[in-house]
Amino acid sequence: MKNSFLYLLYKQDRKLFFGILLCGMLHVLANVTGFQITPFFVWGMYSAKEESPTSYPVFSIANASDTLTISTGYSDNTRFYLQAPLLFAYGYLQGKDEQQQWWEKHAPSWYQEGITRRPSFGHPKSEWNLFTGWHARYIHKHTSLKYPIRVTVQQVAIQNHQLVKTSPPSILWHADKP
Repeated sequence: MKNSFLYLLYKQDRKLFFGILLCGMLHVLANVTGFQITPFFVWGMYSAKEESPTSYPVFSIANASDTLTISTGYSDNTRFYLQAPLLFAYGYLQGKDEQQQWWEKHAPSWYQEGITRRPSFGHPKSEWNLFTGWHARYIHKHTSLKYPIRVTVQQVAIQNHQLVKTSPPSILWHADKP
Protein backbone atom coordinates (compact mmCIF):
# COMPACT_ATOMS: atom_id res chain seq x y z
CA MET A 1 0.00 0.00 0.00
CA LYS A 2 2.85 2.39 0.80
CA ASN A 3 4.30 1.92 -2.69
CA SER A 4 1.02 2.58 -4.50
CA PHE A 5 0.75 5.52 -6.87
CA LEU A 6 -2.08 7.21 -4.97
CA TYR A 7 -0.28 6.93 -1.62
CA LEU A 8 2.91 8.38 -3.05
CA LEU A 9 0.92 11.13 -4.76
CA TYR A 10 -0.83 11.90 -1.48
CA LYS A 11 2.56 12.31 0.21
CA GLN A 12 4.04 14.41 -2.64
CA ASP A 13 1.15 16.67 -3.73
CA ARG A 14 -2.11 16.63 -1.80
CA LYS A 15 -3.89 19.09 -4.13
CA LEU A 16 -3.25 16.89 -7.15
CA PHE A 17 -4.23 13.77 -5.17
CA PHE A 18 -7.58 15.24 -4.14
CA GLY A 19 -8.11 16.62 -7.68
CA ILE A 20 -7.63 13.16 -9.20
CA LEU A 21 -9.79 11.60 -6.49
CA LEU A 22 -12.57 14.15 -7.14
CA CYS A 23 -12.42 13.56 -10.92
CA GLY A 24 -12.60 9.81 -10.37
CA MET A 25 -15.60 10.11 -8.06
CA LEU A 26 -17.40 12.45 -10.47
CA HIS A 27 -16.68 10.02 -13.30
CA VAL A 28 -18.12 7.08 -11.36
CA LEU A 29 -21.15 9.15 -10.31
CA ALA A 30 -21.82 10.21 -13.89
CA ASN A 31 -21.63 6.63 -15.14
CA VAL A 32 -23.90 5.35 -12.37
CA THR A 33 -26.51 8.00 -13.21
CA GLY A 34 -26.27 7.14 -16.93
CA PHE A 35 -24.71 10.37 -18.16
CA GLN A 36 -22.49 9.49 -21.12
CA ILE A 37 -19.00 10.77 -20.40
CA THR A 38 -16.92 8.09 -22.07
CA PRO A 39 -18.28 5.65 -24.63
CA PHE A 40 -16.47 2.54 -23.40
CA PHE A 41 -18.16 2.64 -19.98
CA VAL A 42 -21.67 3.16 -21.36
CA TRP A 43 -22.76 0.00 -23.14
CA GLY A 44 -26.07 1.43 -24.36
CA MET A 45 -24.45 2.88 -27.45
CA TYR A 46 -23.40 -0.61 -28.54
CA SER A 47 -26.47 -2.59 -27.54
CA ALA A 48 -29.00 -1.38 -30.10
CA LYS A 49 -29.05 -3.17 -33.40
CA GLU A 50 -28.32 -0.89 -36.30
CA GLU A 51 -30.97 -1.10 -38.96
CA SER A 52 -29.95 -1.41 -42.58
CA PRO A 53 -31.32 1.36 -44.77
CA THR A 54 -33.77 0.32 -47.44
CA SER A 55 -32.13 2.56 -50.04
CA TYR A 56 -28.96 4.56 -50.47
CA PRO A 57 -28.33 7.90 -52.17
CA VAL A 58 -25.85 7.76 -55.04
CA PHE A 59 -24.45 11.09 -56.21
CA SER A 60 -23.28 11.98 -59.68
CA ILE A 61 -21.04 14.99 -60.24
CA ALA A 62 -20.92 16.05 -63.88
CA ASN A 63 -20.73 18.88 -66.34
CA ALA A 64 -22.10 19.04 -69.89
CA SER A 65 -19.60 16.54 -71.28
CA ASP A 66 -18.00 14.54 -68.42
CA THR A 67 -19.09 12.62 -65.35
CA LEU A 68 -16.70 12.48 -62.43
CA THR A 69 -15.67 9.04 -61.19
CA ILE A 70 -14.97 9.60 -57.50
CA SER A 71 -13.78 6.07 -56.72
CA THR A 72 -10.52 6.23 -58.69
CA GLY A 73 -7.73 8.72 -59.20
CA TYR A 74 -8.15 10.85 -56.07
CA SER A 75 -6.63 10.86 -52.59
CA ASP A 76 -8.71 9.80 -49.62
CA ASN A 77 -9.11 13.40 -48.48
CA THR A 78 -10.30 14.57 -51.89
CA ARG A 79 -12.80 11.71 -52.17
CA PHE A 80 -14.06 12.54 -48.68
CA TYR A 81 -14.63 16.22 -49.49
CA LEU A 82 -16.29 15.36 -52.78
CA GLN A 83 -18.76 12.89 -51.20
CA ALA A 84 -19.30 13.67 -47.48
CA PRO A 85 -20.71 17.20 -47.84
CA LEU A 86 -23.21 15.85 -50.36
CA LEU A 87 -24.34 13.12 -47.94
CA PHE A 88 -24.75 15.65 -45.15
CA ALA A 89 -26.58 18.17 -47.34
CA TYR A 90 -28.88 15.53 -48.82
CA GLY A 91 -29.69 14.13 -45.39
CA TYR A 92 -30.38 17.60 -44.06
CA LEU A 93 -32.68 18.42 -46.97
CA GLN A 94 -34.51 15.14 -46.32
CA GLY A 95 -35.01 16.13 -42.66
CA LYS A 96 -32.46 13.61 -41.33
CA ASP A 97 -30.11 15.79 -39.31
CA GLU A 98 -28.24 13.17 -37.26
CA GLN A 99 -26.70 15.69 -34.87
CA GLN A 100 -30.09 17.17 -34.12
CA GLN A 101 -31.59 13.72 -33.47
CA TRP A 102 -28.76 12.83 -31.06
CA TRP A 103 -29.09 16.08 -29.10
CA GLU A 104 -32.89 15.80 -28.90
CA LYS A 105 -32.58 12.26 -27.51
CA HIS A 106 -29.64 12.61 -25.10
CA ALA A 107 -29.80 16.23 -23.94
CA PRO A 108 -33.17 17.75 -24.77
CA SER A 109 -32.81 20.74 -22.43
CA TRP A 110 -29.36 21.59 -23.78
CA TYR A 111 -30.65 21.16 -27.32
CA GLN A 112 -33.54 23.57 -26.76
CA GLU A 113 -31.19 26.12 -25.19
CA GLY A 114 -28.58 25.77 -27.92
CA ILE A 115 -31.00 25.70 -30.86
CA THR A 116 -30.81 29.47 -31.23
CA ARG A 117 -26.99 29.41 -31.31
CA ARG A 118 -26.68 26.38 -33.59
CA PRO A 119 -25.76 27.36 -37.14
CA SER A 120 -28.42 26.50 -39.65
CA PHE A 121 -27.59 24.71 -42.87
CA GLY A 122 -29.72 25.12 -45.92
CA HIS A 123 -31.82 27.90 -44.41
CA PRO A 124 -31.93 30.63 -45.44
CA LYS A 125 -31.23 30.26 -49.13
CA SER A 126 -28.08 32.39 -48.91
CA GLU A 127 -26.41 29.74 -46.71
CA TRP A 128 -27.33 27.03 -49.20
CA ASN A 129 -25.79 29.16 -51.95
CA LEU A 130 -22.62 29.53 -49.87
CA PHE A 131 -22.40 25.74 -49.51
CA THR A 132 -23.00 25.01 -53.19
CA GLY A 133 -20.56 27.72 -54.21
CA TRP A 134 -17.87 26.33 -51.91
CA HIS A 135 -18.44 22.76 -53.08
CA ALA A 136 -18.44 23.76 -56.77
CA ARG A 137 -15.15 25.61 -56.28
CA TYR A 138 -13.69 22.56 -54.50
CA ILE A 139 -14.80 20.26 -57.32
CA HIS A 140 -13.41 22.62 -59.97
CA LYS A 141 -10.06 23.04 -58.15
CA HIS A 142 -9.43 19.36 -57.36
CA THR A 143 -10.83 17.64 -60.43
CA SER A 144 -10.80 18.20 -64.16
CA LEU A 145 -14.46 19.28 -64.33
CA LYS A 146 -15.20 22.69 -65.78
CA TYR A 147 -18.28 24.83 -65.19
CA PRO A 148 -21.25 24.42 -65.29
CA ILE A 149 -21.17 21.70 -62.60
CA ARG A 150 -24.26 19.64 -61.82
CA VAL A 151 -24.80 17.28 -58.87
CA THR A 152 -27.59 14.75 -59.14
CA VAL A 153 -28.80 12.18 -56.64
CA GLN A 154 -30.56 8.89 -57.23
CA GLN A 155 -31.87 6.41 -54.69
CA VAL A 156 -30.74 2.83 -55.19
CA ALA A 157 -31.35 -0.39 -53.28
CA ILE A 158 -29.71 -3.79 -53.25
CA GLN A 159 -32.14 -6.65 -53.83
CA ASN A 160 -31.02 -10.22 -54.48
CA HIS A 161 -27.42 -9.02 -54.82
CA GLN A 162 -28.44 -6.67 -57.65
CA LEU A 163 -28.40 -2.89 -57.72
CA VAL A 164 -31.93 -1.57 -58.27
CA LYS A 165 -32.70 2.08 -58.99
CA THR A 166 -35.63 3.11 -56.84
CA SER A 167 -36.02 6.71 -58.04
CA PRO A 168 -35.12 8.73 -61.11
CA PRO A 169 -32.11 11.05 -60.83
CA SER A 170 -32.91 14.49 -59.46
CA ILE A 171 -30.71 17.58 -59.40
CA LEU A 172 -29.37 18.35 -55.93
CA TRP A 173 -27.65 21.55 -57.03
CA HIS A 174 -25.90 23.12 -59.99
CA ALA A 175 -23.38 25.93 -60.42
CA ASP A 176 -22.98 27.86 -63.65
CA LYS A 177 -19.90 29.84 -62.64
CA PRO A 178 -17.45 30.16 -59.74
